[in-house]
Amino acid sequence: MKISGLLTSFLYQNRKLNIPGIGQFTIPETVTIPEPEDKNFAEFLQYVQFTPKNILQPDTDLIDYIRKETGKIKPLAESDLESYLADCKSLLNIGKPLFLEGIGTLQKNKVGGLDFLAGRSLMERVES
Repeated sequence: MKISGLLTSFLYQNRKLNIPGIGQFTIPETVTIPEPEDKNFAEFLQYVQFTPKNILQPDTDLIDYIRKETGKIKPLAESDLESYLADCKSLLNIGKPLFLEGIGTLQKNKVGGLDFLAGRSLMERVES
């Protein structure tokens, strides 16, 4: 499984995902997380919240989760995450939207902060 999918599944299982250099995604405890094929899944995605935070290191639980799911040793799991996040930050820094499947889209705004659109990608919404 790709790192992006692992981040999504980690968020769904733990209701909190801290991404270094980007921020924190949360799902309120009061929200029931449906199966992806559920007809109400698109509505559920609107409950995903984003808070820009200065997170320096990935959570140990996240690294352990990536390690277990990929079967890689800890240094390789950390390296995979760092590489993925470097690509994500590069996209954001050149003004491109970053779509996190099953979470939403991040876009750098004019003042240098990040705007979050929960749910589908910006491209899907523009085409709709």
